[in-house]
Amino acid sequence: MEIWKYTIHPGLTSHTMPENAKWLFAREQEDQFCAWALVAPNAPPVTREIFTVGTGHPILTGMRLGEYLGSAYWHKGALIFHAFEVAQ
Repeated sequence: MEIWKYTIHPGLTSHTMPENAKWLFAREQEDQFCAWALVAPNAPPVTREIFTVGTGHPILTGMRLGEYLGSAYWHKGALIFHAFEVAQ
């Protein structure tokens, strides 16, 4: 098992990652929004999506949000973004 880091962006972000990876958390790191996952590197690859939305912004119609991953705080909390895995 290893811990891998994935960069995420506002809106939808797709990542290919080992099957059955477990999200640990998401937060800002310097000037990026990142998510960390516990992975089995030799597992078959799958594509998973993360949806990131700012506080007060609408969630896309029909978007099925799954697990909450975390939030990122920029400009002393003036901008806060929240990351969720998209439910399959």
